[in-house]
Amino acid sequence: PVEEMLSYYEARNRDVARIPVADRVDRAGDQRLRIKDIALVDRSGTTIGTAICGQYLGIRITVETGEVAGPLRVGINMFETEGYILVNANSGDQGSHLMASAGEQVFLCEFDRFPLRRGSYRFNLNCELAGVTADKLVNAFELHVEDGDFYGTGKLPHHGRVMVQHRWSTR
Repeated sequence: PVEEMLSYYEARNRDVARIPVADRVDRAGDQRLRIKDIALVDRSGTTIGTAICGQYLGIRITVETGEVAGPLRVGINMFETEGYILVNANSGDQGSHLMASAGEQVFLCEFDRFPLRRGSYRFNLNCELAGVTADKLVNAFELHVEDGDFYGTGKLPHHGRVMVQHRWSTR
């Protein structure tokens, strides 16, 4: 019974993540700002279907705002199918000062060297306008990642889910 419930929950979340963002009705927030589209892009801005560990990844988020404008904080939580958050990419935590203006805008979250290893991940997306949740989507998108040469050594990693830049030395 527990395995059946977990399988059901995982399948339901996967199905929700496949609904186009513009068609999603399971939103939270006051909707003064609305997330219209999410796309993965390469460095040239071309839409891609799969990310590669260690390579550039852009997450392009298109939003639409009515007449209200102001400071915007965008947060992305990337998590495994088991629900563990692996990456929190939040514009406010990172020190970016985004501003929303009336109409359609595009924001880009960039990873020069994407840190997650091969697998499928989902992410939640939250937009706060002037400190208040304006739009929030749970399971906003499903991200597929392939392993890549994160460290530039010609070798693929063997352990871990998240790669981090580091170095070793003798002291």
